[in-house]
Amino acid sequence: ILMTGFDLDTNVHGQQVVSNALASDIRFESGDSALKIPFELYNNHIYLKVSVNGSKPLSFIFDTGAPHIIDSKQAKALGLKLKFLGQSDGIGEGTVDAYSSKGISFNLPGVSLSGQGVVVLPLDGVSVCTGEVVVDERGNLRKCEPNEQRCQRRVIDGVLGHDFFKRF
Repeated sequence: ILMTGFDLDTNVHGQQVVSNALASDIRFESGDSALKIPFELYNNHIYLKVSVNGSKPLSFIFDTGAPHIIDSKQAKALGLKLKFLGQSDGIGEGTVDAYSSKGISFNLPGVSLSGQGVVVLPLDGVSVCTGEVVVDERGNLRKCEPNEQRCQRRVIDGVLGHDFFKRF
């Protein structure tokens, strides 16, 4: 759902944004899999409770086509070290400042990832968008009706992206 203009394996202005290693950065609570990661399906989006670097659980959406992203306000509140990448578009209108951060850990019930790289962007536009458009019963996108229950705006603190999904 996100068009960031950044991918974790892509160069931006001649520099690599972030690269996430695979093997040893994932840890399961028991065994070698996480069978029950709770999620909420709301308005055709998967919402997860994710702790970042030991934080209280934050509201993330799961997007297999996006890199890991943390909202700019949350990144600052968490005290993440940010590296300026440049301008990005595709999240709402206009351009936004984009940053990266490394060494991030994500904790979900039953599984944790460490040493992750993330893109840091303001996600207010995504929160607004998820409350303005809905997928109808036929699978078509349509604009929400005023006061439609399933179109309420949800806070999005981050995106758990393809680097999580490709491990399973």
